[in-house]
Amino acid sequence: MKKLFLFSISLFSVAIIESCGTTRVPAELGVTVMQKVIEVPNVTKDELFVRANAWAVKQFVSAEAVIEYSDKESGTIMGKYTVDYSRAQTSFRCRQTIAIEVRDGRIRITIDDPYEKHIGYGGELIYSKVYKPLKGGSALPVVNNLWKGTIASFEKAILETRENW
Repeated sequence: MKKLFLFSISLFSVAIIESCGTTRVPAELGVTVMQKVIEVPNVTKDELFVRANAWAVKQFVSAEAVIEYSDKESGTIMGKYTVDYSRAQTSFRCRQTIAIEVRDGRIRITIDDPYEKHIGYGGELIYSKVYKPLKGGSALPVVNNLWKGTIASFEKAILETRENW
């Protein structure tokens, strides 16, 4: 009887520990991390860093969008930005983390850690103060499409050559 009791406790403990693990989101429900490496031959790390910073300043104009860390020597820019979107007459704001890593001839952009909050319903603004983790459901594919647009905009800005003026 004692062995059965200990076995039950052990099995229950394993089940509890397993349930606390990371939840993987099925691909058809969207992804919570999106990343792209862009090859830019013959362009220095310093020039790519300047292009990335210029893009970020133009792209993220919301008061909630901030560059939290920028180090030219390591070639790293990290921050948070927001995008607004609507689903079924409800408006949402999604806040996510963006990381840009620069090396000579290439640059990597990563967008992850999505959180959302309600900002309106049926055309009426109702700003919620609480962001909640976005881990799946119908919102994630919408946000993924917005991320694809952000990455496309970034890639265009990085590949754009500047003429001397």
